[in-house]
Amino acid sequence: MHPITNIWFSDTDNIGDLACAPSDYFDFGQPVKRMHVMDITSEDRFNHVILGGGGMCFDEISEHLKDIRRQTLGKLIVWGVGHNDTLVDGKWEYPEWVHDADVVGIRDWDKGLPWCPCASCMHPIFDLVGEHATHDKYDELIVRHKDCDWLVGKTQTVNDHGNICTMVDLMGSAKKVVTNTYHGAYWSMMAKVPAVCVMGWSSKFQAMRKGATLGQCREANLNMYHRVMEAIS
Repeated sequence: MHPITNIWFSDTDNIGDLACAPSDYFDFGQPVKRMHVMDITSEDRFNHVILGGGGMCFDEISEHLKDIRRQTLGKLIVWGVGHNDTLVDGKWEYPEWVHDADVVGIRDWDKGLPWCPCASCMHPIFDLVGEHATHDKYDELIVRHKDCDWLVGKTQTVNDHGNICTMVDLMGSAKKVVTNTYHGAYWSMMAKVPAVCVMGWSSKFQAMRKGATLGQCREANLNMYHRVMEAIS
């Protein structure tokens, strides 16, 4: 049994999901197994578990994770996950595994739980773009979700193309980003590129902290890291 298992959407071509695992950015002093959330079986047992990041709070995933507290023998940690569903009567309800966790930090702002945005803000690409971005190659860059082909423009990219570095570098060459993806909006903020978010199909856009800075997001993640290290030590 591995000391720590980081569980998230690791088996995907969505570059936002691929870049949001805390284990990519923090040293926990112990080996970390990385696991796709849908690969969990009822027979699995874990020591410490980090769930996140990503928009994991929706019915299919919540059902799949319904026994994760029982399956976790050590600490259950929820890091940078968020609501990703339609709201029922405007209520923000989170699955039991969020409330049952020992350490919680959700990416959704002002929802009655500690805030910890996506850990991808820790990527050094944001320091590089902050220093060298020109914002003069494209007037407008479309960053489109791979499953939503209705957003089109003269210059566009899709969230299954490239990786966080190529995407953020491209953002840094634009005067404005128009996007219908969560990480398109989030990474634009981190890279200080003005963005228009075309919302409507998921609660995750409504819960993003508008105007959050790179410094604020990194500070929240560092605080989360210290809370986790205290819990598992």
